[in-house]
Amino acid sequence: MSVPYTTTPSFQKFILFTLATTAFFLPIREFPKLLFVLLFLFSSLYVHVRKNTWRQYDFLDYLLLIWGLSGFIIAYFSPFEHKEWNGAISNLFIPLILLFIRHTDFSQKSILLILISTLVGTVIAATEGIWQLTNHQEMTLMLHSVGHSNHSAIFLCINFAIASAFCLTLARKSPFKFYLALFSLLFIIFSMLYTESRGSAITMFFIGLSSSFFWLKKSKKPFLIAAITVLLLTGSLFYGKAPIIEKTLHQTSNGQLIPERQRIWNSSLLIWRHNPVFGIGIKNYGEADENIQRHWLAEENRQFSDDFLPYIHGHSLYFNTLAEQGILGVIIIFSVLLKIALSLKTYYPRLESSDFSWLLWLSTFGSLQVVIINGLVNTTLRVEHGLLFAIITGLWLSFTKYSRPLL
Repeated sequence: MSVPYTTTPSFQKFILFTLATTAFFLPIREFPKLLFVLLFLFSSLYVHVRKNTWRQYDFLDYLLLIWGLSGFIIAYFSPFEHKEWNGAISNLFIPLILLFIRHTDFSQKSILLILISTLVGTVIAATEGIWQLTNHQEMTLMLHSVGHSNHSAIFLCINFAIASAFCLTLARKSPFKFYLALFSLLFIIFSMLYTESRGSAITMFFIGLSSSFFWLKKSKKPFLIAAITVLLLTGSLFYGKAPIIEKTLHQTSNGQLIPERQRIWNSSLLIWRHNPVFGIGIKNYGEADENIQRHWLAEENRQFSDDFLPYIHGHSLYFNTLAEQGILGVIIIFSVLLKIALSLKTYYPRLESSDFSWLLWLSTFGSLQVVIINGLVNTTLRVEHGLLFAIITGLWLSFTKYSRPLL
């Protein structure tokens, strides 16, 4: 008779350490981030196999596995030979991290440690970004390991959701911890504005208002404060002629509310029309250059014009997924997001639910808003901010795994 495998406390602490350290280094440096991601994945895989966790799989787990494996199917049918196999490997990270965290039994103390590590790492990375900005090393604020300002803004936006959830749930319990969370929240807002990302700024407002709205069950003050803050902040930005406002006013004066994006999206649709089922391969978007797009348009009896713009990515989760992964990728990814959204509805906290339940629910709901809303105009679910979304969502799913539905 075989004895069921159980992880030792020291090995459980090792898994927690790798995940918390991953969350800390995500926006800071490449090498430690990758090292601890791999350590977490391999140690979790070992436990996963030894405990036969696959016997507990449900629909979402199988969706995550299909998502991870779909990159290799897409790579096989790619019309180009470039980075499609590298893209298939990188496509494994987000669903596997989500899957493994979901099936790891973290304590509340451990989950708090991971969330705090995320905020601390982000504040450190943003501080470095501000220093580089003030010393004219960069034109806009960027987190070192995240890269481009739009992607850095997405990462900051997810952290805004976490920090605002901390502020709501700690306000009545610990004034000291509340003020630390409030400092993180304000610092993240300040940093995010210097990325000049309007999509992230709008998403941040949605998160702040929606989180406060749901918290009306507990208190009406946060919603009123959030609404007033949005009005005051918006007015201050216009009055102070902040870079993000100046950028918007300059572009709208030229009749371009979202400059270049329409042209990039036209190119994305062109790529998809000629590769409808499997797309052109993950990380292969830039391979569809002007010559190739001219050829495809000629097949449609059309000419290349200023309505099209070849680019390195689709500047939208929706258009980028269509172009790189086709209908197959769109169905899989948005099935996962829909299932997560339905789970958020199922486990929506009650009035009597613990503040910890609210903290995790609000953080996950905010992260999902970043993916879906910000994804309209930016390529979300990529690298660091995709991994952060997986970590936050996985922690919430782990917490609710053995809980009964609240609605």
